[in-house]
Amino acid sequence: MGCRDVDEVWAQAEANGYSPGAHAEQDQVRGKGKHVKKTIRNHDGTLNRYVLWQLGKSRRDAATRGAPAPTEAEIRQKYLGEGVEAPDLLTVKDFARFYIATSQPRIVEVPTVDAINGILEFFFAGFTRVTGTETKDEDRSEVYNWVRKTLTAEGVVVKAHLPKHNFTARDLTRLLVTLWTKDDLIFIHERYRIQFTLITCVYCWTGARLGAFFTGGLRYEDITLVLQRTDEFGRWRFIYRLDQRWVKNNRDPENIVFGTAGKEHDIFIYNEAAFFAILAITDGALFGISSVEDLRDRKIAHGKDEVILEFNDSALSQPILRKCTKNGGVTNEPMPRSAYEDIFRSTLQNANYFCAASMHAIRRALGKEVDKDYTPVQRSQHLIQADREVFGAYYMANCSSVDGQGAFLRQPKDHRHIDYFQSLEKFHEPGLPCSLPSREEKNLEDDARLLELKGTVDRLEREEGKKALAVKKAKKDLELYRKKQRRIALRRYQKQWVRDRRRWQILSRGKERPSDVPKTDLVESLCLLIPERGRLAHVIAQEEPLSRDSMWYAMLDLHSLCTRDLTVLYLAGLEPRDGNCPMERCREPLNYLPKHRRNQHILLCVRQAMASKLDLGELDIHYCHLCFEWVIGDDWEPHCQTHINALSSKRCGTITYCHTLVRPGYSPFRLGSVGSPAAYRLQSWTRDHHLWGHVNDCTEGCQWPIICPHPLCQNVSLEDDSALYFHFVDDHYFSRTRPVRKADEGHPKSCPGDPSLDRENEIVGWARNWKPSTEDGGLKWAPLESGHVRATQRRCSLSEPRQKMLCNETATISPRLLSRVDHVDDQPIQLDPSSPCSSSTHGPRVLDMSDIGSDLGLTDKFHEWNGHLDDSLYVNNTRLDTAADADNDSVIFQFVRSLSPSRMSAVGATVADATVSDSESPGLAVPSPVPLPVKHFSAPQLEGLTDFHQVQRPPASSRGTQIRLRVNPTKPKIVLRLSCSTPKPKPKPKPKEKQKLKLKERQKQKEKQKEKLKLNVGVKRGRRGADKQRGKERGKEAGKLVGKRVSRPIGK
Repeated sequence: MGCRDVDEVWAQAEANGYSPGAHAEQDQVRGKGKHVKKTIRNHDGTLNRYVLWQLGKSRRDAATRGAPAPTEAEIRQKYLGEGVEAPDLLTVKDFARFYIATSQPRIVEVPTVDAINGILEFFFAGFTRVTGTETKDEDRSEVYNWVRKTLTAEGVVVKAHLPKHNFTARDLTRLLVTLWTKDDLIFIHERYRIQFTLITCVYCWTGARLGAFFTGGLRYEDITLVLQRTDEFGRWRFIYRLDQRWVKNNRDPENIVFGTAGKEHDIFIYNEAAFFAILAITDGALFGISSVEDLRDRKIAHGKDEVILEFNDSALSQPILRKCTKNGGVTNEPMPRSAYEDIFRSTLQNANYFCAASMHAIRRALGKEVDKDYTPVQRSQHLIQADREVFGAYYMANCSSVDGQGAFLRQPKDHRHIDYFQSLEKFHEPGLPCSLPSREEKNLEDDARLLELKGTVDRLEREEGKKALAVKKAKKDLELYRKKQRRIALRRYQKQWVRDRRRWQILSRGKERPSDVPKTDLVESLCLLIPERGRLAHVIAQEEPLSRDSMWYAMLDLHSLCTRDLTVLYLAGLEPRDGNCPMERCREPLNYLPKHRRNQHILLCVRQAMASKLDLGELDIHYCHLCFEWVIGDDWEPHCQTHINALSSKRCGTITYCHTLVRPGYSPFRLGSVGSPAAYRLQSWTRDHHLWGHVNDCTEGCQWPIICPHPLCQNVSLEDDSALYFHFVDDHYFSRTRPVRKADEGHPKSCPGDPSLDRENEIVGWARNWKPSTEDGGLKWAPLESGHVRATQRRCSLSEPRQKMLCNETATISPRLLSRVDHVDDQPIQLDPSSPCSSSTHGPRVLDMSDIGSDLGLTDKFHEWNGHLDDSLYVNNTRLDTAADADNDSVIFQFVRSLSPSRMSAVGATVADATVSDSESPGLAVPSPVPLPVKHFSAPQLEGLTDFHQVQRPPASSRGTQIRLRVNPTKPKIVLRLSCSTPKPKPKPKPKEKQKLKLKERQKQKEKQKEKLKLNVGVKRGRRGADKQRGKERGKEAGKLVGKRVSRPIGK
């Protein structure tokens, strides 16, 4: 080789960045790059504990000698500096005892031998990596044996291990069926549901470690989809190859991959290849294929057996498993590993397993089955575990896989008993509780450590403010400790529950079956709202293979579910059009509204349009949240009775899914009021907080113990109010937050009315500032007049702020409103009883329907009576004040809450005749009673309220103003001052006078229009010119004129 060749080679090396001796300092270090990042983090954690131990010793010595205390940096440099000598055996053993004393064991109360020896391995390897000083092999061996023998004999450590079980096919089936057919314990996005089903099957087929598909994300470049011919007619099936890049100790994931092949399965729940194809179509990753129909139309050409599906270049680096959020939906980020672990853990518990399972349980089960048909080399290649000793020590279940009896007696092999003890089957118990009972959870608040952390948070908030970093850290520590204690308590409670259940099964000799309530309330509603979800749940629960056509239909449903936008779940028939309200008269953009109010807006618009089209009142239009159908008119009562007859769930609390009320709340007291109208029994509430308020009212003054009124609760005795709270939370799924009503607070400032889905509650709201009347005397009554309508009318929009309704200062109420029959323009409108399945909007003050929808024409509904009254009453924007006498007040309000005589006749109330002085109360009609709410009377008091009287009602033609009273026989005296004024009928005008009146009215309207135009011009000029104050005054006058108009009646 000539000189020219040498120069050429050196020039090429220097051109590629070579410099002689440039990396000499780094290359002198032995073992550099030996450890991965995770191992380095374990080294650093152990060395930090070592520094703290040395720092504590040094500070104690310095305090004894009176010398200044060293800093942490000085200690770290002294004991972990470069070139520092390795500690002797005595120092290492003393540090091991210190570490044991400061550790937090997980398996048992003391650390295990393997855990402490692992920590010592981290210490030795980390010390060598940081200081460059090698430790002696004999010293390490001495320390390890000392831990195994000496410390074990002393009881400082134990030789305990986690139980090793196998995750079998039966466990996989239960897990996936539970995921699709039962209510989730945590929120799971529908795409997460699909991805979890896919990747769990892949884990079971490949035996991959958990981080294989989450460290850097599983991307489309890691999978190869192929169509393979199955017969001579051109039919094909899916096959695929999956490359694992993020394998343990793989230093070059870009170039070194470990491939695993898979194929399509006839049972849909195991057909992960179809899930891969659906996700690829949804993400637009397949080249030339944009829909399921395009994929189905693919044919394999004659003479070929396989067709490789290509991916678009832009999709190769995109993740298959994507991150999903409740508010943002599907993103382009990889699915985090923590999300998969949370779903796996919660779903396994929801499937009635009271044990934890890891990915090693899946690898052990797969390894056991692979050993039956494949060689150890093939098993190591598939599981990516080449060390046979490691596999034998960590990949074998605690129970032997040998049928010793059959082998010794030379009988056919039977491994069913072995499979039972090796699997998770003995940890499966149907009906397992998944949440801690409310009584147990309340007892956790008395924990001393928890109270101490709460005191720390309160002290820091007072000293540094609520937004200080120290306060946030203290709150985080408090929440972590609370979660830990709750998890430990739940585990302990589940073990005791399983023990009691299995003992009960033994004592009952298997002749009795437990009455476990299925947890499917949310799933049943979602299957109605999302039909493809229901069909997929049915297909996944099947154990039989699907036909080819059924498989394609299931894939179509899977694609539809994967592409559905669930940022807001719209109810059936309330889907928006192009992001706007579907009603032509509204078309308001919904993106400007809060997500929880979009369904409500459409519901009100659709109801008003239906009422206008059918020429009915809006109270006759109902939306049932149990079957998600519209019910009109008189069909509502039998419709509610149908649901009551088919009642199968004890759940009474609300369910909200994707910002939408899917299932409203129901009152156990009303459901249990047998004999009442079905609509009354099935009345519903939109918020758990207000439902609790209703329960508080029902239990006020009752005598304990009582029997749970729910029809499905069989003689459940409730000893006191706390027992009722625990029972309603645990069995009826009430919220754990219960409003507290002070004993001395007769009229709470919070909304006292029942914020149910009743349309009457939407129309007549409740005032927050209620004050009882201090004047002596009885109540003052006045007939309904048009002047009571004083609410300013405006265009209604959910995006606008709420407008307060003006209330008449006079404490009057129209007696006409006390009847269940109102008259608008001399046309009777029969008011519907409480509507259990209608949407409502509730505010802190009197509710104006003009705050809900635009141009809904609901002004006349301000005249209708709200049947759910409590401590204050507002009707027609008029407040009803009580007398100073509390007894008379309770009687009056019992009367106001009662049903009308027409409704009572339907209930079947008995009527007794009595005499009332005509001079005292002419024309009064006192109806017979209806079942009173439990909230006002206890059982003995109800017995004394059975003797009510009613006066014979005069005919309708001679009937004037009517008042109904309910009187307590124990306190029959009541004082009323009645002021009634009947307007005189106007004489009928003559034909010529009619024409004159019409002309006068037209002239007045024209003059008003001119005045409005002048005022508007004045306002504009006032804004432009210097006379702004005058323009504002004219604008106020114009607003008053507009506010005086009265809209047309309902249904017109």
